[in-house]
Amino acid sequence: MSEITVKHFYQIPTYIEQDLYSFLSTAFLENIPSLMEEATNGIHFLLYKKDILIGYLFVDLLDLEEISFVGAIHPDYRNQGFFKYLLSFGYKYLKKYVPLKKSSYFSSFVSYDNKYAIDILKHLGGKTVCSEYFLTYNCEKKMFPSNISLEITTDLEQLSIIHSSIFNQYKEDSFEQLSNFVDGKFYYIYNHSILVGMVHLQPFGSYTYLSAFGILPYYQNKGLGKASLDAITSTFGNIKLQVSSLNKNAYSFYMNYGFSIKSRYDYITFKRKTLETIKQVSNK
Repeated sequence: MSEITVKHFYQIPTYIEQDLYSFLSTAFLENIPSLMEEATNGIHFLLYKKDILIGYLFVDLLDLEEISFVGAIHPDYRNQGFFKYLLSFGYKYLKKYVPLKKSSYFSSFVSYDNKYAIDILKHLGGKTVCSEYFLTYNCEKKMFPSNISLEITTDLEQLSIIHSSIFNQYKEDSFEQLSNFVDGKFYYIYNHSILVGMVHLQPFGSYTYLSAFGILPYYQNKGLGKASLDAITSTFGNIKLQVSSLNKNAYSFYMNYGFSIKSRYDYITFKRKTLETIKQVSNK
C-alpha cells in the first residue's frame, strides 16, 4: 500500500477546491460544500491515500482550551481507522505549535440524524455534553396583547444590565455577547409602561431568528413571557430559535408554546487525555 499523507492548509488553495467540493458533497450526509467558505479561521487537514483524497478535518481554535472540529472520511474508506488517524494528527499538530491548556479538549456539533458519525465519535471516547435544538414556530393569527409593547433600542450598556440579570452572568460577559449581534435589532419589552425584558430579532429567510429573549427575574412566572412571545409572533410572523437541552425551563417553555423541533445537534467533546491515547493507524 502507498503512504498515507496529510496536508494542512490555513486557506484552501484554488487548485484543491474542486476536489474538496466533490469530497464534502460525498462524505457528509448533509450537502455542505459551503463549509470551505464558512471555515476561515482554523486549519484544514486533508488525508490522502495514494493521490486520492479520502479524509478531511477542520479544526478551529476557539481559545487555548476548546478546539472545535468537523470532519469526515469518504464512504469507501470508513471503518479502517482513518478518522482516528486524522483526529490524532490534528491534535498533535496543534499541541506542537500552540500552548494548549492542560484542560484542553476537542468539541463538535453533530446532527442527531447522523447516527454513524455519533457512534464513531463515541467509540473513540467522545462524550455527549448536551444537545442543541433548532425550533420553529409557524405563526397563527393572533391579537397583539394590549399590555405589551416593543421598543427598538441600541443602548448596549442598558441591554447588558438587563441581559446579565436575566441570564445570571457578569455584565461584561453580557456586553461582549450582545456586541456580537451585528445583524437584526434589539427591543425593550414593556408591560404597560414598565420595562420587563428584552429581545433580539433578525431576518432569517422565511423566518425571523430570535437570538436572545428573556424576562427580568422579578416579572417571571406572571404570564409575561407568553404575552411577550404573542407580541413578537403577531408582529414578526414565523420564528426560529436555538435552545440547549441544559436549559430545561426554556426548552419546556417554547415546546409548550407550540414550537416544533426542526433539527437537533449533539455537542460531543474529547478530553485531552482521551486524544493523547488515540492510536494512529499504521502509515503504510
